[in-house]
Amino acid sequence: MLFYHFLREFKPQNPPRVDAKAMDILMHYRWEGNVRELRNLAERLTLACHCDPITPECLPSDLISIDDRLPLQPINLPEGWTLNQAIEHYEQSLIHDALRKSFGNKAKAAELLGIPVSTLKSKLKKYNV
Repeated sequence: MLFYHFLREFKPQNPPRVDAKAMDILMHYRWEGNVRELRNLAERLTLACHCDPITPECLPSDLISIDDRLPLQPINLPEGWTLNQAIEHYEQSLIHDALRKSFGNKAKAAELLGIPVSTLKSKLKKYNV
């Protein structure tokens, strides 16, 4: 109920809906930041993300437990790609996803990726992001 209250606070005319799986994730998260953390998430989702309905893909990855993440799927390398090219492509994809989930916050993105901010910055420079 509190999460819906915050959604309406930031978007009173038309608050986003929350799908069942996303709500299940929100209900099972530990919320160490308590109400302030929940309110901040509602604010980011309504003002920056514009998800409607809010799905698990809209939520920051740190809310989702390892068990809930999808297993890696086998991929086919495009013709002529080397392993290094594929790894760099995948790394760029992970970086873009972390930046999206952290709403552009490099420190938070680095935390999601499990790397130092300095490493993220050098990778951003390397990939011209």
